[in-house]
Amino acid sequence: MATIKDVAKKANVSIATVSRVINARGKYSKEVEERVLDAAKSLNYTINFRAKGLKTGKTGVIAISIPDYYKIHYPEILTTIVPHLSSKDFHVDLLVNIRLQKIYNYIKEGRYDGLIIISPEQDDRAIHNIIKEKIPTIFAYKEIEREDVSTVSIDFFQAGYLATKHLIRSGHKSIVFVGLDYESYASNEIERGYLFAHDEYGIQYREENILKFDRSEPFNLYMRSLKELIKKSLSFSAVLTTDHLNAYIILKLLYVLGLKIPDDVSVVACGERSKLRYTIPDLTTVILPIEQTAILSSEILVNALLNNDNVVKRIKLMVQISEGKSVLKRLTKI
Repeated sequence: MATIKDVAKKANVSIATVSRVINARGKYSKEVEERVLDAAKSLNYTINFRAKGLKTGKTGVIAISIPDYYKIHYPEILTTIVPHLSSKDFHVDLLVNIRLQKIYNYIKEGRYDGLIIISPEQDDRAIHNIIKEKIPTIFAYKEIEREDVSTVSIDFFQAGYLATKHLIRSGHKSIVFVGLDYESYASNEIERGYLFAHDEYGIQYREENILKFDRSEPFNLYMRSLKELIKKSLSFSAVLTTDHLNAYIILKLLYVLGLKIPDDVSVVACGERSKLRYTIPDLTTVILPIEQTAILSSEILVNALLNNDNVVKRIKLMVQISEGKSVLKRLTKI
């Protein structure tokens, strides 16, 4: 197994320089950085995290596991968490679309002092193994059905329920749901709230009114698919979207189809108010506390690391509806 001495020799630099490059600390040129990284790669050098932490028992590194969807569409998660952790002298290792089992392997290697795992996939065994390692871990944006781990989640079900209830009470019975066609906890929970509200008011939902899409396909194809499905859908008077991007797409699509909001179609979106406040018309929005969840997650983790606070915290943040001008109140109310 290659050592840091081997990397230094191959890159023709000192061991101290290799350490600075690997830990992203201190000063070094771009050319030196490339030589060191190339040497490390060619030698299959990996950091011995356990040895690194022998003196203090700490690595100083926090892992943030985040699905690509959250990273792209909710950048405020990282712009909130990373500066807070950095201000406490922690380094951040960003893990995008990394499976829980692989994260568990990293933990076994001793890489991290703590973790924030954002909306993890459903892998009970990996979650059990991660918790068993006893390092401070926060599961965020998704409720974990265990009592021995800290979670900070959002009541996405309530978001779907409140949005649908608002539309129904405004006289709308045929409501199109626009969500995501892959494993998205938030989208699935909002859909569950949408269906629950229909049942509560005795309204039979229609399968053709539930539209889901995979955003990995090219945008133009996505727009075309959505347009065709909207055109094929039975008569509807309202649309519920699960996030701000779907809301923008729906607004543009309805405009292209010559439909006016709210005269022809009412629209309610779930998302952060800051991303939807400049739409025309002003969208009625179920506000999701995305940034607040990020703040609480990082604060709880830092407190656990610096103050040895091992008390399990289970927090679910509530949502609220902010009425805009995108919902037409019909004469016949439910």
